[in-house]
Amino acid sequence: MPSLIHHAELLSLLAEGASLLGQTPDREKIRTLRDRIADARHLHGPEGLPADDGTVVWLTVLDALVERLLHDQEAMAALSTVKAFYEDVLASLIEGVVVIDPSRRITLVNRAAEEIVGITSEEAVGRSLDEVFRDLTEIASLVTQTFETGRSFSNNDAVLRRPGGETRMIGVITSVVAGSGGGVTGVAAVLRDLTSVREMEEQVRRAERLSALGVLAAGIAHEVRNPLAGVRGAAQLLGSEIRDNQALAPYTDVIVREVDRLDRIVTGLLPFASPRTFSYGPVNIHSVLDRVLLLEQPRAAAAGVGFQREYDPSLPPVRGNEEQLTQVFLNLVRNGVEAMPAGGRLTVTTRVPDPFMAIRRGGERTRMIQVRVADDGIGIPPEAASSLFTPFFTTKDHGTGLGLALSHQIVTEHGGAIRVESEPGRGSVFSVTLPMIQEETPPEKPGRGAARRRREKAG
Repeated sequence: MPSLIHHAELLSLLAEGASLLGQTPDREKIRTLRDRIADARHLHGPEGLPADDGTVVWLTVLDALVERLLHDQEAMAALSTVKAFYEDVLASLIEGVVVIDPSRRITLVNRAAEEIVGITSEEAVGRSLDEVFRDLTEIASLVTQTFETGRSFSNNDAVLRRPGGETRMIGVITSVVAGSGGGVTGVAAVLRDLTSVREMEEQVRRAERLSALGVLAAGIAHEVRNPLAGVRGAAQLLGSEIRDNQALAPYTDVIVREVDRLDRIVTGLLPFASPRTFSYGPVNIHSVLDRVLLLEQPRAAAAGVGFQREYDPSLPPVRGNEEQLTQVFLNLVRNGVEAMPAGGRLTVTTRVPDPFMAIRRGGERTRMIQVRVADDGIGIPPEAASSLFTPFFTTKDHGTGLGLALSHQIVTEHGGAIRVESEPGRGSVFSVTLPMIQEETPPEKPGRGAARRRREKAG
């Protein structure tokens, strides 16, 4: 009878060991099993119960099972180390990586892809490629071509509309993921946010135009302003001589007003003539915005426009010149108010767009803050949006077309960027990004414990 009991115990040990096969190795369970087998072997040792052939076989099998479990444990530990290494590599890439299986399901999304697309890995993995990237049809087309041909394809002009309406220029490259047997196990799509590159290219083109304008402005300032002063003086003198002539006197007033208008245009060109130097230091962007909104409050109230502030109070100061930045936002707020002749609401938002939104200066990444000035006015026609920052271009009946061009130059001199998104009939959003004063602890990631927003309403 004791033999049957001991055989049952050995079978129990064997069943316990077999249950550990194919699972993630549990070090504590393997150690416990090994100790129990050692106790059983000791029980049938020289001083214990006599061991029959069956017992010896079972003990040998149990020893082999423990060796297999220990080997699996070491292999899994090595595999876990390799997996962690590759996960760290993927997480460190500034390019987004998305892996799609043959059924067009997403199996992997790295951190950069989350930031570019505006969706978390948890939300994307397991879902259909066409569902997740329904606003980026170019990637679905490239993935299809790669699956069908086994070749790599690329597109550097894809347009992505992120959740919230923000558009980004995306470069996409697809390539085959081959299995150990050489078969296709999926397609990897590498995403690169080219928005800042496209903006820099446009800034270079605009800078070339402004450089030519600067040369012209210097000549105009010298050759035109002096004759204008003479014309104005002569018109005033003539007006004093014929003030009693009701038919002619109004014409001299027209001459003086038009000369003054031309002089303002010439004066507006002078900032483009040569690089300017200003003192730069820490600037509280919220103080600048509050000052601008206070200055524009009477004009907004008369137009039936209300202001709404959505500030992130955790933002650090930006590096800039307070007076110059005031000029930029005064121009943007005034334009927003004028775009709502029937009244409306102008919303000013400050935020950190995302941890990856940075520019490189001297080999270092500089984090940025973003100010958004949004109106719900008449909007800007698509054909006009690309020319808004060009000198002399205006959509206003009485504008000079220099305000936004000068604002663009000021923001560029601050190391930032300005862009516009607009839809006719639904309003416009001007976004200004500026370099922040660097701090040791980076700002929190938007959407994950982001700072509370302060909302105030006026008007």
